[in-house]
Amino acid sequence: GTKKTEVDVASLESKPLMLYFSAGWCPPCRQFTPILSKLYKKKKAANAEFDVVFLSSDRSQEEFDEYHKEMPWPALAFASRKQKDKLARKFKVSTLPTLVILDKDGRLITNKGRQAVMQDQEGKDFPWIPKSVWEVLAGAKLTRADDSACTVDELKAKEHIALYFSAHWCPPCRAFTPRLASVYRKLKSKGTSMEILFVSMDQAEEEFSEYFSEMPWPALRPGDSRIQELVESMGVEGIPTLITVKADGTIVNKEAKEVADDDEGADLFPWAPVSLPKVCSLNPSQPVVHALNNDVCVVLSVNGAPNRSTAIDEFNAAVEELHDRLNKNSDPEDRVRFLTVDDQDDAHVGLYRKVLSAVGSAVPKHGDATVLMMNLPNKHALKFVTGELSRDNIVQQVTAFKKLQDE
Repeated sequence: GTKKTEVDVASLESKPLMLYFSAGWCPPCRQFTPILSKLYKKKKAANAEFDVVFLSSDRSQEEFDEYHKEMPWPALAFASRKQKDKLARKFKVSTLPTLVILDKDGRLITNKGRQAVMQDQEGKDFPWIPKSVWEVLAGAKLTRADDSACTVDELKAKEHIALYFSAHWCPPCRAFTPRLASVYRKLKSKGTSMEILFVSMDQAEEEFSEYFSEMPWPALRPGDSRIQELVESMGVEGIPTLITVKADGTIVNKEAKEVADDDEGADLFPWAPVSLPKVCSLNPSQPVVHALNNDVCVVLSVNGAPNRSTAIDEFNAAVEELHDRLNKNSDPEDRVRFLTVDDQDDAHVGLYRKVLSAVGSAVPKHGDATVLMMNLPNKHALKFVTGELSRDNIVQQVTAFKKLQDE
């Protein structure tokens, strides 16, 4: 029917929820929607507790209305584009259709629900909670480079393990493996209760054997069906990928490679995610680059200004006021990051110039301290603080910029 009714958001709480990112102009979406609809109706007829919400990427209200007629579930209003975009960023939606599945407490089960539905159109394994690493590895035959055996129980006895998804044919993998092996040997010499498991993405046994000979840890050999299960359950999208896991199966970090690569002294294991401090230098590290690409960022560039120390003091005073107020109750995806550019560091200056180029902004005149407010995920939104760089002025303008991004 065409009658529209309001849905109370509270009615969607305390049960699994699917967020369906889709659009009427998208052929794969038009093919998938009837399949999802059939499953939805079947599970609802069996009194299954769950719901679906359509989040539209249609180009007009008319297209949205026409496409939504085909769906038996509610939709986020077409006008709520910013809320849809915010959810898309939160759940890393990059293609259509995408089906994000949340558990009854709102925690992510998977953002690959479409694949789960296509593989299980009867919904026998609904809501497709991924197996733990130990469930996937149960009964696996592991091996070491010297052909000695290694059991899953040996891995389970460690405080942590790291899953290393890698392949002989991958140049970044070949470059990273010697560095990882060096850190591994240092960890072992310290008596750290850990192990790495090479999850081979090679197709040919010869390439696997040659590459594996460089590694001091055990492996899951090519051809084992558990490899694809691990790829899917861990959400691996590219290699090299390094994922650290506790003995109880809890994931520590799905992006542990960058931390491990900076751990020459073997002091940072189990390579948990790195949290940025209140004020961080604009260095080209993975956490900073991630912040630039995903968060609202406020960047001070002293840029050779004669009032350098005053600008830094006023900026830091503003951060003390803003940081907790803006971030205290925010999701990690909604936080404001505060960064400074060291004009004596070529790497900092180079990254700052790249950022300005990406958003189409000219480099400020040398000798002028500036504060740049930016939100790359929101159509490259940016604005320089105008007027004097005083604590109160920075606080006022950053607050207004953040409010605008949230609207």
